[in-house]
Amino acid sequence: MLQIFRKKDGAVSVFLTIILVPMIVVSCLFVDACRAKLAEPVVSSAGDLTLNTALTQYDATLNDYYGLMASSQNVDEFLNNANEYFQACITSQGVSASEGKEFADEISGLLTGRSSDITDLLQISETEGSSFTIKPVENGTLENPALMKKEIVEFMKYRAPIDGVSDVLQKFKDSSKDLTDAQKNADLVDKKQKFYEEEGELVKKSKEAYDKLQEYINLNITKESVSEMKSSFESVENDYKNLHIKMVKDLYNTQGLVQYSKSDLYENWQPKENEIQKGQVNSYINNAATSIRDFVNAARHLDNVYGQTPKYQAGTVYDIQYWVACNEILQQNNYYSNYVSKAQSLCKNMAKLKAAMDQLSDEEKEESYTLKNYKNVDTYGDKKRSELYEGLSTQYETLKKNYITNSQSAYNQLAGNLGRISKENIDNITTGSTDQKVRDIANKFNEYYTKYDNAYSLIDSAVGILKAAKSRSEEYQEKYRTWKNAADQCNTTMGEEDRKEIADLNDDVFKRATPEKIQELIDRLNNVKSLLGNLKKAIDEYKYNGTSVRKIDSYSTLKNKSGVNANKISYKKQELEKYTQDSFKFTTSSAIGKTGITDANNPAIDKVNTPDFYNWMKDRFQDYDEEKKNQAEKDKEEEEKKHDDKVKDANQANSDAGNEIKDIADRPSAAYAALLQEGFTDGKVKASKVASIVSGLFSDFSGTVNQTAVDLRDDLYTLDYIMNMFSYDTFEKEGKYHLCGGGVNLSNYESNYNAQSEAWNNEAVTFSENKTLTNKMINSSNNYSYGNEVEYIIYGNSNEKNKKSAYGTIFAIRYALNLPPEFQENWNDTTLKGMAIAIESASSGIIPAPLFKLVVVLGLTAAETASDMQYLKNGMPVELVKNKDQLTWTYAGYSEKAVSGKGFFYSDYLKLILFTKLTGNNEYAVYARIADVIQANMGQKISNNSGFVMKKANVYYSAEANLKVDPLMLNLPLTSDYSGSVSDGIIGQIKYKAYKGY
Repeated sequence: MLQIFRKKDGAVSVFLTIILVPMIVVSCLFVDACRAKLAEPVVSSAGDLTLNTALTQYDATLNDYYGLMASSQNVDEFLNNANEYFQACITSQGVSASEGKEFADEISGLLTGRSSDITDLLQISETEGSSFTIKPVENGTLENPALMKKEIVEFMKYRAPIDGVSDVLQKFKDSSKDLTDAQKNADLVDKKQKFYEEEGELVKKSKEAYDKLQEYINLNITKESVSEMKSSFESVENDYKNLHIKMVKDLYNTQGLVQYSKSDLYENWQPKENEIQKGQVNSYINNAATSIRDFVNAARHLDNVYGQTPKYQAGTVYDIQYWVACNEILQQNNYYSNYVSKAQSLCKNMAKLKAAMDQLSDEEKEESYTLKNYKNVDTYGDKKRSELYEGLSTQYETLKKNYITNSQSAYNQLAGNLGRISKENIDNITTGSTDQKVRDIANKFNEYYTKYDNAYSLIDSAVGILKAAKSRSEEYQEKYRTWKNAADQCNTTMGEEDRKEIADLNDDVFKRATPEKIQELIDRLNNVKSLLGNLKKAIDEYKYNGTSVRKIDSYSTLKNKSGVNANKISYKKQELEKYTQDSFKFTTSSAIGKTGITDANNPAIDKVNTPDFYNWMKDRFQDYDEEKKNQAEKDKEEEEKKHDDKVKDANQANSDAGNEIKDIADRPSAAYAALLQEGFTDGKVKASKVASIVSGLFSDFSGTVNQTAVDLRDDLYTLDYIMNMFSYDTFEKEGKYHLCGGGVNLSNYESNYNAQSEAWNNEAVTFSENKTLTNKMINSSNNYSYGNEVEYIIYGNSNEKNKKSAYGTIFAIRYALNLPPEFQENWNDTTLKGMAIAIESASSGIIPAPLFKLVVVLGLTAAETASDMQYLKNGMPVELVKNKDQLTWTYAGYSEKAVSGKGFFYSDYLKLILFTKLTGNNEYAVYARIADVIQANMGQKISNNSGFVMKKANVYYSAEANLKVDPLMLNLPLTSDYSGSVSDGIIGQIKYKAYKGY
């Protein structure tokens, strides 16, 4: 049994089978793992090769003209075929498809006994749903300012070392102190000018206040005049009481009273002979009868009325009011006047009847006549004429006796009393004297009130103006401190001169027109104003029945405001007296007690306890002459405008012609639309504007330029690139100036430049004056907006506005640099000083002498700067810092000076401005506008309207792919039977992503 186990046949085969199969499986695993690992560098190499191939599609023209590397404008065809190129690159390198199949067949036959259909041993393929992509990187074009900067710097680095632009930096360094001093001087002049302008405004406000106070003083309100007013008011209440009594007793209800008198009733009246016709006797009889009837009726009515009238008792009735009482009754139905009328008719008709009867014969008298039976007539019926006459005459005589001639009759009683009363009092019921008295009192009160009211208004206005003057004084003191601090900190020559001027400053205004002294006058005026307010109130508080007497200016107003009740006015003396007293209501003023006058509120501010600030104003303005002041202001205004035309012309470019870059569509700088607006575009020069511009440009200029060239390398390279690749306003003129080699000035530059026209157009590569750094001509053929490009890069607006801003900014720099020599030459000029003193005197200090001198010197500085601009705009240099002997404009006049070739050109100032922008916060706007200019030139000129745009000038590409490696060995039957097949058919995944650029 044991022998069986000692047999060795077949042991090795079994052992090898056990060991060999796992080893083959492991070997297959290593093979496929190595394939997967090998696929990674293959994919990376293939992707990089594809990206590098894409970069070969660059724009040769762009590179040739501007030294920039970017893709051509159309790379779509290549990008569309990039996937096929990439697929070819990831196929087994150096192994053809037939060789790959041969190797695969041998391996498959060895392990499986069958051939294989594999031709690519690496078997790299894209994952499902993905493909290799290559595309431009977002923001990876020259439209991006950062990439534009990088490309420019790279171009300049290869062209020259940093030392190649160090001369520009050295020029800036050499100028840094002068420019920094210019900033300080401009700021110092600005503060000095503001100080003296503030002094002028303070004096001007003080003059306004003084004028108001003089108007007030002319009202002559004094302690004595106020006392006089109070005294005159003491009798007002009694005056009004008398007026009230007069009104109630005599006037209130007496307007329209009928004047009574004993009328002629014609009892003795006789008709004229020719008036009577005896043939009308019957008519006379009838008229007499009707007159008797009517008279009797009237007499009875009057008797009844008389019974209603008050009985006149001397001493107990007030005559005028008795007259009123009777008049009211008598006028109700005209009974009194009717009685008179009927009595007169009766007497006349009886006289006519008698005269007619006297003319009749006896026979005619005996003729009969039938008289109608009239009421109250005793005789009537068919009777003889003589009988009718006798009866009517008898009744007439009786009526005469009882009514007409009877002294106790109603008529005679009334006519007697009322006639006497109305005759005696007809003048007493007229309102004229009362009206005048009321008006006189109102006028007196209004005269005082108006005077105090005017005074109050003038004081109030003066206080308002003085408050403004106080604010001006405070501002004046602050402007002094600001100027003094600036002078103390300014280490320039002008700073030293200003310190001396401050030390010798006239303290007339500075010490006497202080806020404290102005406030002292304000306090005094406020006290006076309070006094005047109380006086006005006191005047208004004198009231008759609640109405201020100053508002009662006529009898009708007095009556209207009296509050009198006509129904309570009695004809009885005792009742009338009581009502007159009871109805009188008058109040005097409580405010009168608050009108005491002391030194603190004395209205005579010019005579009593006079504030010092008023005395200062009086000393300064008492001899003020408006005509002289106006002439002084006119002289100052003429000095201010004297050089305006020169300044305006100085800011005009040689030409604004040329195409507008800002109007081109798809400009790269559209995202940087904030445009810089600098300079004097309106032709008016102000030191504050100059100081602002120069300060903005050179606030840290010295610190910036004193960095090393390496630190400023990129900015200097870009500066050099811009100035040598693009045109500007004086490009040709400066070039021709250099060709002339000197001897050029304002009077001969045109002829000299014309002589260099042929030389300027030289296209030889050895002539660099008119060419770019890439040796291309700078002219209207290659440059879309020739003569306007650098200005556009700085400002980004229209050609006209860019040039105005450029020239305006340069004007500001030159203006600041010209200030020291102009002040040194002119400030102490004897003629100018005399003129300034005369102007100050004529204007009473409204135009201080130093302010006039400032106006003149600043005007001369503007004229000098305008002259400088004429040199610059015509291609000639100007000394950066002049001495007084190099000035063309002084107070003595104009004199042209020789041109020095050592100064700054227009282009140098553009470099200065560009440098400040590149080293400041706006550099990306500059690079974006460089892209604008290149795009315009490439698209519109160089490439013949090809539609070149920077957004298609790609600098960077990205490539991306998701790939897999299929198994080669692990899916063979031998290995899959042993270990199982790879479930997803993938033994490795590769994510490829890469970027490449120029």
